[in-house]
Amino acid sequence: MQIPAPNHIIGDMNRSLECEQHFAAPIRDLLDQAVTAGWTAQEVFIAIEEVVKDLRSAYKEDPNSADTTTETPPDGLSAAG
Repeated sequence: MQIPAPNHIIGDMNRSLECEQHFAAPIRDLLDQAVTAGWTAQEVFIAIEEVVKDLRSAYKEDPNSADTTTETPPDGLSAAG
């Protein structure tokens, strides 16, 4: 997934909306794929919320932690999806 650079400066009230618009379709696609695979939408929402919470916490501790992923996926799962 390629993310375009923002068109609005930090502090512009449209910047957050623009960011949401860029992520809405990919997140919807991820949700659809998970539901098709057998997960409930509620399970996926909870999982996404937990991942975001963990990432937010890690980013607070180390802003560079968002640059790389250090977790190893469970056996049989690909990090690339």
